[in-house]
Order: sequence, then structure tokens, then C-alpha cells
Amino acid sequence: FAFTHTVIDRISTPLIRENGELRAASWPEAISFAAAGLKGKRAGVLTGGRLPQEDAYAFSRFARVVLNTNNLDFRNRTTSDEEAEFLANHIAGSGLNVSYRDLETADVVVLVAFEPENESPIVQLRLRKAVRNNKLKVIVVDSAAAPGHEKLSAELHLAKPGTEAAALSALTDKLKGRNAIVLVGERAAASAGLLSAAVALSDATAAKLAWVPRRAGERGAVEAGLLPNLLPGGRLLSDATDRAAVAAEWNVQQLPTTIGLDQKGMVQAANAAKLDAFLVAGVDVTDVAYHDDFKAALAKTFVVSLEPHYSSVTDYADVILPVGVITEREGSFVDWEGRERSFTAAMHQSLALSDARVLHLIANELGIKFADDAKSAALHKSLTALKSTTKKPAMTKVSAVESAGLVLAGLRQLIDNGSLQNGEAHLATTAREAVAKVNAKTAADHGLIDGNLVVLEAPGGKLVIPVEIAAVADQTIWLPLNSDGSTPLINLGITIGDSVSVKDAGAYAV
Repeated sequence: FAFTHTVIDRISTPLIRENGELRAASWPEAISFAAAGLKGKRAGVLTGGRLPQEDAYAFSRFARVVLNTNNLDFRNRTTSDEEAEFLANHIAGSGLNVSYRDLETADVVVLVAFEPENESPIVQLRLRKAVRNNKLKVIVVDSAAAPGHEKLSAELHLAKPGTEAAALSALTDKLKGRNAIVLVGERAAASAGLLSAAVALSDATAAKLAWVPRRAGERGAVEAGLLPNLLPGGRLLSDATDRAAVAAEWNVQQLPTTIGLDQKGMVQAANAAKLDAFLVAGVDVTDVAYHDDFKAALAKTFVVSLEPHYSSVTDYADVILPVGVITEREGSFVDWEGRERSFTAAMHQSLALSDARVLHLIANELGIKFADDAKSAALHKSLTALKSTTKKPAMTKVSAVESAGLVLAGLRQLIDNGSLQNGEAHLATTAREAVAKVNAKTAADHGLIDGNLVVLEAPGGKLVIPVEIAAVADQTIWLPLNSDGSTPLINLGITIGDSVSVKDAGAYAV
């Protein structure tokens, strides 16, 4: 996908915004322009979840050493403080805690807000293999059934968003004394208390616990410390010893100590004139329900964008510094297991720069010693030196919060409107049809008829879509989050767990 997308809209030269318009610039001019715009500013760093581990580490180091801030976040999606603590205390630095082999030899695997066929197909294949060959039992705690669950002969525990924690806690007796694994997906961040419940279930039953993100670079971003409360190597920002170790590796006297802002917090701060600049890489403004606020924040601040191609940030960027696509660089990705997968550049004649190299140039322009070497191997060696085995504190328990009435549920389907699928028309035709799903009771309560169009309304707007009666939790309406005809984050301005109203289209007055 990346190669095709690159051909379509590749940015080949640095761009600077002048009098409201972008113009081509030389690298020295663009680097100088970016450095001047960031110098002395209250800044935030947003990286998305697709960077190789080494480039993610470079952003983490740049934020703390050059920008003197912990305002950084790789999570361009629905998030929570609970998730940030969960990732810092239970995922970062945990190593190979759960492996693919473990999935095949387990007695039972619990999928929590995680639908592997759409969100990690290789996990789906391994689970299906174990179900067929080893009689693995799969239990699902989610808001709706999916075709992938049927292929796993899964036991379904459907729960309205906000109530999944109670459903998960009820599984304790089913897991005790068994070789059990709990796999948690990124959508768990949208349900308060669910990650706390997953940790509690793991502790009570000795089940292994793993987190399976959807984007390829998210686990590596965790290891690189791209969170407002986390340093590289699984070290905690709140721990003085950990801060000292990282400062020593980076050859600086000290690091900023204040817990930073997450992405939504940065957007809010920028709109309140408390943040002056953004350093952005691989972020799509429309991937979050607060996209209008996000656009306003970018419009009010100085924006440095490191991108290989045009994106939804382009219209707001003050300077765009083109970087190479994956085929033009080397590095490593970290899979959900915690296993590093290194790769070399496939296109050896490319002159494209890596994100790390561009950051190195900006730091040099600012007169700040950023790193001795911006090459992937040197960055990887530095990150490896920071790996910590320190025992983490217990996670703060978060209580569940359930919204009254009908609420939204959903996920990103494997084939949808993702930016790296742009230009793949034939691939797009294989996408599943976008439909809203409710159960029979919810349909009766709201006067909905199977196969009819329905109108969903929220403060952000409305959305018209066909409805299907299916296995869904009560008082829950399930939608694809980013498919043709179903983009509730954009059309409704709401996300998973938020309240929504619905009417049959035949009874709706336009």
C-alpha cells in the first residue's frame, strides 16, 4: 500500500508556507525555518503509530532534549489516562511475555475489545489453527459479534460500552487453574475501567496478559517512550532513578519532570493559547472525534510536519519536511509480542531522509547536541542500553462509566478508508459493506426495521446508513468507524461509548 500511495502524492521537496501558500524550498532553508518556528516555543509532539522503533525513539529524545517537554503521544485515536498508565506499567519493557506459540498451546484465550480478523489478522489465523488442532477455547468480551468470532467458535459475552469491565470480571472462575491468556485491543481505552479489570483478571487467575494494537509501530512507540508519562526502555517518568539513567544515556544534566499532555490535551491547550507549536509525523486529523478542535489547534500554532506524502495535516503545516517511506529506510518494528523485527532498505539508491535524520538537522540548527549519530543502528543501540527490568507499581484502579440510553460501538475494518490504502481501487472493492447493527430488542425499542435506512444523530451531525439486526449488546448500535458510508467520527463527532439517537429513515422528517 505504501509504495502505491507514494507514487500518487509523494512530497519530493521541502515546502514552506509563505503568505498562506506552500512553496518549494531548499533543505537548508526549510530546516532553518522549522528551527526558528520551534525555538523557545511551548510545543507538542504527535507521531502516529506507524514509525519504525528507531525513528520513534528519535522523536522521544528530541522532545525531551531539544523541546524540553513531555508533551508527546503516538496514539492518534480514542485514548485515556488509564491506557497510558496501563501501557507504562504493564506493556513497556515487558519483553516476550506472550508469544504466537503461547496462543497455540493455551487452554483458553480471552479477547477483550479486540476482533483479530479486522485488527490483527495473523493473530486470527493462529487462533483459528489452535481452535481446529488443539481445541483451544476462545472467549470474547466485546460489544458485537463478528464473522471472525464465528470462525473461532467463540463464546460471546456481549456488553454495552462502559459495562465490559463487569463482564470481564465475571470470567474469573472460568480461567482459574487453566493455561489462560488475555488479549486486550486498543479499543479498550474507550471504556473506563476495562484495562483495570483486565489487569485484575490476570492477577486473580495467573493468566498471561498482552496488548495487541492495530498499527504496526505502536508497540515500538511504547518501547521508545512516546507517551507523556513514559521514558524509553520501559522507564517511568515519575521515577527519579529512571530519569537519571535516561539523562545519562543522552548526556544531558536533567530531563523535564512534569507529566506531559496526551494528544487531546495538547489540542485543548493549543486552542486555549497554552501551546504554540506542533511537531507532527504520520497523523490523520480525521482519525479522532474531536477533529474540528484538532484542525483549529493546528491553524493556531506553528506546525512542522515530517511526511512522505500529502495528508490531512498538509493544509495546516507551516513547513513540510519530506521523509522516506519504509522501503527507503532501515530499522525495526516491534510486534505485539514484544519481538523486534528488523529490516533493511529495499531501495538503496534513494536520497530520502529518515525522520531521525531530519530531527538531527533541526537540533543542529538550534545549536543543541541531540545525538552523536542519527543512523538506525546507533539509535537502536542507545535504546537497548535503556532497557529496564525495574518492577512497576500497581495500576490505579479506574471505575467503569456507562452512558445512559443508546451508545455507539464499532471498530476500524481491515479494508476501509485508511490513508495507506488510498489509490487501491481494486482492494477497496473487497471491503465489507458498511451497515449499522443492533439487536432485536434495541431495534424494537427504537422502531427500527431490519434492512431499512436509519438516521443517527449526535451534536456533531447526522449519518444515514442501512441497519441490520445482529448479535449486539443491548442499547448499543455498532458501526464501522472509517468505511465508505460510515464515518461516525467525522459525521457525528462522537466515538465509542458516546450517546447517539437513532430513527428509522421512513419516519424521519428531512
